[in-house]
Amino acid sequence: MPLRIRRGREADLEVLLDLWASLAREMDAMDRHLDLDEDFMDKGRRYFRENLGAEDFLSWLAEDEGEAVGFLCARVERPGPIFVPRPWLHIMDLYVRPPYRRQGVGRALMEGALGWARERGLESADLSVYSENPARGLYEDLGFVPYRVIMRKELGRG
Repeated sequence: MPLRIRRGREADLEVLLDLWASLAREMDAMDRHLDLDEDFMDKGRRYFRENLGAEDFLSWLAEDEGEAVGFLCARVERPGPIFVPRPWLHIMDLYVRPPYRRQGVGRALMEGALGWARERGLESADLSVYSENPARGLYEDLGFVPYRVIMRKELGRG
């Protein structure tokens, strides 16, 4: 059975939460500035419950023979009130289970979300990615370019 990409829905809460938890654990291991809260699963469940039905929140699932192997979450963002209201798509999370990486799953999820945004007249999309994340190559292949730079200075402990 070929890979199936579909919009996530409220009934997918537990599946999305499981994929999101895997992403959170990988981020926790990758970034020494992040430490998962002991009740991160409860907080994640609450976050998905509150957002899955929201008009400006979208999720996509990738399934292989009925098994969820990846997901993407995004939100339509708008500039502050002093700017012309040109909304854009902000890709918040993209995750593919390790055995399915480098097989086009992430690209299919991204293309689904970007197509959705184009159909709604959005003019741009953005995301943030760790500089060492291998997915950066995928984003560059899809036409994403550096736009802003986040700079960090270690202050030490008091």
